Amino acid sequence: SEFIFILRAPFYLLYSSPETILVLQTVVISLGALPVYWLAKKRMDNSLAPLCFSLAYFFHPSLGCGNLLDFHPDMLAGTFLLFTFYFLEGKKWFRYFVFLILSLMCKEYISLISIFLGFYILLKQKNAKISSVTVILGILWFIITYKVIPISLQGKENMMIEYYSQVGA
Repeated sequence: SEFIFILRAPFYLLYSSPETILVLQTVVISLGALPVYWLAKKRMDNSLAPLCFSLAYFFHPSLGCGNLLDFHPDMLAGTFLLFTFYFLEGKKWFRYFVFLILSLMCKEYISLISIFLGFYILLKQKNAKISSVTVILGILWFIITYKVIPISLQGKENMMIEYYSQVGA
């Protein structure tokens, strides 16, 4: 259910090599420093603080380790979620939803983040309409990626649900 693979295909067609997707991943991860910088600049008076936050982003061990080997859609989701939050804070709703959908396309569990993001919007910005759309989108994406797609392709639920079966149905 990692639909982001569809969007990386055109790059792979341009240059059919494993390096292509690794470079693409590195570029997307690097772009995550932009919303970090912009959010810090918006909230802090110190002109050096946004640069420090961006550098802290680059030096975070999980980014380096996750980018070393293989293509990981989770790594892209982080960048897309940072842009999602940046556009949420700026109330640029079209861009917000574009990056939220890109985030959802990376991993199934992002749907749960989307649901909680919807509650955050309701509590923080008091925007019931955007909150509702975000929560409904998260719930629908969860159902589609954990139930509909796995059952239609494999005849059973998403294997991740089996990991938590001891907790209950």
